[in-house]
Amino acid sequence: MQLRSSVAVNLASRQLALSGLSGEAQLSGKPLTGEPLALKFAADVSADLAAQLVQISNLKLSAEGLNVAGDVRAESILSTPVLSGAIAAPQFALATVLARFGVALPATRDPKVLKAAAFSGKFKYDGKRISIAPLNLQLDDATLNGSLAASTGGALEFDLSTDRLNVDRYLPAAVAGAPPAALGALPVSALRDLNIKGAIKVGDLHYAGLDLSKVAVGITAKDAQLRLSPLQANLYEGSYTGDIRIDARKDLPVMYLNEQVSNLDADALFKALKVSTGA
Repeated sequence: MQLRSSVAVNLASRQLALSGLSGEAQLSGKPLTGEPLALKFAADVSADLAAQLVQISNLKLSAEGLNVAGDVRAESILSTPVLSGAIAAPQFALATVLARFGVALPATRDPKVLKAAAFSGKFKYDGKRISIAPLNLQLDDATLNGSLAASTGGALEFDLSTDRLNVDRYLPAAVAGAPPAALGALPVSALRDLNIKGAIKVGDLHYAGLDLSKVAVGITAKDAQLRLSPLQANLYEGSYTGDIRIDARKDLPVMYLNEQVSNLDADALFKALKVSTGA
């Protein structure tokens, strides 16, 4: 590792400043794959021990085509540190970056997806909970906005929205001779451990060959109970509303359904599903 910086120290006030800090490093070992990863970084750092404060500004990290910029503020560094700041990365090759960290993306129906990503957001971490708000995530041609939070106890909260999403493009690629993938058995054991509260909105959604708009899904999962409510969508001149609950507190899960469809153009739906009406 190589480091370069201008250093200023004030012993009386217990302050330290590193101006123009920069350096390079070669990273290797798991989970990295292939040749050592070349990492470049730069930042301006100031520390005030009396105030228990560290500030990192003009932060820049670069590796494998991923360029991250941001600012970080650390408070109460000698007691209970609290981190906050902003971070952003312009478009990068998602599959390439993940592959360097040993993550192989699955084959999808559309081989052109999962190629490009970008993100930005403001974060806060207090040792027990990290939150990102606002969050902006771009994946291929979709843009996701909102907020996200996770705690060390496993609780997850989110409020996300996107203008459009084509789910079919991201489904597993069909394998010749293999039966169609089922939308599977209910993962009851995993459901019992969930602690989630969130909401998702999609302006235009394409899934299973169907076109939906103004999609809204509320998700609550806790104490072995899952609820999807509200469930709302417009489709084929009509609308759908639903309230789905799954109670997995006992060995045999119980599902409750309350769904309504109104003013649906059945012919248009059957055409989308490629179902013959016999007419």
